[in-house]
Amino acid sequence: MKNLSVLILIIVVCFLSGCTLDKPPIKMDTSIVISYKNQKGDDLLNSSTDNYFSPDNIKMFWMMEGKSSSFFGFQVYKPSDSNIYYLGFNVSNGSDTLLLQLNSNITDTVTSVTDNFITKKVWYNGALVWKSGDGLRKFTILK
Repeated sequence: MKNLSVLILIIVVCFLSGCTLDKPPIKMDTSIVISYKNQKGDDLLNSSTDNYFSPDNIKMFWMMEGKSSSFFGFQVYKPSDSNIYYLGFNVSNGSDTLLLQLNSNITDTVTSVTDNFITKKVWYNGALVWKSGDGLRKFTILK
């Protein structure tokens, strides 16, 4: 019985020594926010714009090892304090390449580098459009 009590005491001490409440939470900052405008400056995510990109037709695909996989984690939204619609999504940790099919004729590439769950750089069709220190990870693409 004494051995069982010692064993339970050792297990409890080992369990409690592994628990700390002072670890900071993991900070995750992996969102990317894009607005689209035509050459006249019209919002291409707004349904009142001719030839707009309908959210129902937008598709995203994750590229993994040369193969694409459907990706459903995006949304098109308009903040209440804005007249602009945005396409927003999150990327995973590491390097990501996403194919962004805006309609049946336009497919663009978004590439990102994320380290410790914080996105550091974003490229759109091969052009660097955002890097750490540029402020909000929000940018506009002209079509």
